[in-house]
Amino acid sequence: MIRAYKYKMKPTSNQEAYFAKCFGCTRFVYNYALSEKIKAYTNEKKTLSFFDLCALVRASRKDNEHKWLNEVPALSLNYSLLNLNNAYNHFFRTKSGYPKYKSKKDRHDSVKFEPNSTRYDFKNYKVRIPKLGWVRLCMGRTFDVSAVKINSTTVSRDACGTYWCTVTIDDGNTVPPKVKVERGASIGIDVGISDFAVLSDGTRLPNMQFSERSQKQFARAQRCMARKQRDAKGTPASRRYERYRIKLARLHRAVENRRTDYLQKTSTMLVRQYDTICIEDLNVKGMMHNHNLAGSIASVSWSSFVRILEYKSEWYGVNLLKAGRFDPTSQTCSVCGYRNNGTKDLSVREWTCPECGTRHDRDINAAINIVNTAIERHFNKQSPAVTGITDADGADSESKTGTSSRICDYASDETSMQNVLK
Repeated sequence: MIRAYKYKMKPTSNQEAYFAKCFGCTRFVYNYALSEKIKAYTNEKKTLSFFDLCALVRASRKDNEHKWLNEVPALSLNYSLLNLNNAYNHFFRTKSGYPKYKSKKDRHDSVKFEPNSTRYDFKNYKVRIPKLGWVRLCMGRTFDVSAVKINSTTVSRDACGTYWCTVTIDDGNTVPPKVKVERGASIGIDVGISDFAVLSDGTRLPNMQFSERSQKQFARAQRCMARKQRDAKGTPASRRYERYRIKLARLHRAVENRRTDYLQKTSTMLVRQYDTICIEDLNVKGMMHNHNLAGSIASVSWSSFVRILEYKSEWYGVNLLKAGRFDPTSQTCSVCGYRNNGTKDLSVREWTCPECGTRHDRDINAAINIVNTAIERHFNKQSPAVTGITDADGADSESKTGTSSRICDYASDETSMQNVLK
């Protein structure tokens, strides 16, 4: 199975300067390749492939004008081209999000290094970076370097100026088989705003409102930062402005860490207790267009919660099923099946079924309908695909939709990357 470990780095000033060169070179290569692809298609109606871009960058590294590109490992530059190629494939597949030029003012930078050139020493908590040497790491969870295969090493810098090292490994363990879907061992989850999630057994998971509880701190820091001299064209920002910018970024990072911790613990609790988890296929991007609810929806992070459930269900051998996006789960009586259109109003939190007389809580009734609908779709082979998830019958859900799990055939082919450099 593929797992990722993230460590905080403590580079020296010279090492920070080297990472700054890496960030700048990869950003330049990305923008240069994007410009060449646009020019080739505009002038000649020609599409440059990944290998064509690698050839252009390899030729540029030999010019006197761009000799500074040789200070960065060649594979790191190719990884930047690979990101551009994946961005183009994503654009053509979803028809949204055309690749944009990377800005130097973006506070989030990253560079990917070849796994065969990096070394980890967890006895001394250090990592060896190509063309740089050993860099200190903060203590954290470790893995047996001799028993795993390192797939990639990525060094990033966040808006606070903190450096992080993310390593993905293949531990060699096989994915556990999926258990048989049974109604008795299934749970339905109805996500919301007043409550983060309501389970079909009546359990309510509270919405911790991490962003809302920190609004006063955000506003105070933003007011202080607004009074300072900002960076203008050709002039750097004042030290006080930079100090308050970092302070605001740390506040946002603290909120993000608390939210992520809550999502991780909640998802782990669910996959350990239930064999089948049923969720609703929500159009979160479309719901964000409602400006009255966009802030609250972004705060609860439904998409991140579903993403975490997806890979953890793989780790634990749990079935993750989805109900249809347009299934009337909140409008249908879970006892007799009567459909009440009056519940489209979100202010209606409880209602009584006129057919059977059952008193329903809106969220609990929706969670029960979600688990019933998702299991019915599964047995009828109509369950919506969940990206990267394998169903209990062993079929890849992505193959049902005709999409490929790999954005490009050579995305993880290290051999082809090596051939490009020759």
